[in-house]
Amino acid sequence: TNSVVKDLILDGRKARRFANLGVQYTDYNPGHGYVEWHNLRVVGCNNITFDGVTSNNSCHNGFDIKYDYESGESNYSISFINCNADNAYKNGIGCNDCHGLVVDGGVYSNCGSGYGILPKANMDFEPESTHIIEDIVISGVRSTWDLSADLSVYGGVVINAGSQSTNVSGCSFEN
Repeated sequence: TNSVVKDLILDGRKARRFANLGVQYTDYNPGHGYVEWHNLRVVGCNNITFDGVTSNNSCHNGFDIKYDYESGESNYSISFINCNADNAYKNGIGCNDCHGLVVDGGVYSNCGSGYGILPKANMDFEPESTHIIEDIVISGVRSTWDLSADLSVYGGVVINAGSQSTNVSGCSFEN
């Protein structure tokens, strides 16, 4: 709470991704079990800014913003300023719960490309069940993906119908 994380580089070494054979969610990793190894996870936090943080080669989501099921706490006022995510197995940013989410600047690229799992998006905002994602601002972001590696890539931004008050401006989406 009330924190800034600045100029950090995270590398998930996706090429060395091994399955968790104790869990068999084969829809996420056919024949290999399920792993949920994010490079950075935000759970039930308030007023956190990530500035100039880079997530490369994540074994799941590069940046993951999630409801805290243990404490019942939502996330409030989470900002990604000039952050980057490249080559994540699932999504560059994945979010299932946040009140006040800002993604300003940065490059999100090639997430889910090749052999990842759906939705294979650079940014994915999908509230689960009773959770809410509201007051989303996405501005000045560059989102790129390579369809030659995988035609099932959603690419840019996935915003689920349960997300509220979303503003996307000044972004470029390139294939």
